Amino acid sequence: GFYISHSQVETLEHLCDFQDRYGLGSVASRIYVLADMNLKNLEKFSDYLLFPKIFLKDMQAIDSVLEMRDLEDDAAIKEAIYWHGRAPTAQALMIELAQDRVMNGFASKALDIIQNWDVPDFPLSGQNLIEAGLKPGPDLGKSLSHLENLWVESGFSLSRQKLLQEL
Repeated sequence: GFYISHSQVETLEHLCDFQDRYGLGSVASRIYVLADMNLKNLEKFSDYLLFPKIFLKDMQAIDSVLEMRDLEDDAAIKEAIYWHGRAPTAQALMIELAQDRVMNGFASKALDIIQNWDVPDFPLSGQNLIEAGLKPGPDLGKSLSHLENLWVESGFSLSRQKLLQEL
């Protein structure tokens, strides 16, 4: 069996309140909270519940957002959306609100970004790096990932030229 602690129930109640307030219900994030926000604990439920694959995918994405820094400013929200998508970012925000990790006053601005921000396209491709003289192969992939991380950390502002100078 499994034991659900008082604090998990409390977090779940807060989560449901925030989900209701913002019209963002999600069963996946509720189960995730009941699993004490640890995907390994889901195995304990598997004797009782069969999860649709999509739930597990959603929970993994929420988990990935929560492993990033707290969603307490515009940049953190945008980074989470870029790497993990809008819906998981919204649910992670609901969980952080439920845990008092994010100020209530920021929620509506955060949700506005989640719903309306135009996600930019990374300005470089592997082809650009080959044209810049890199050889195709695993190192090229590593370089591309490294530059993409730099670009995201720059607030998505570094131009293709600036990024190529970083090589």
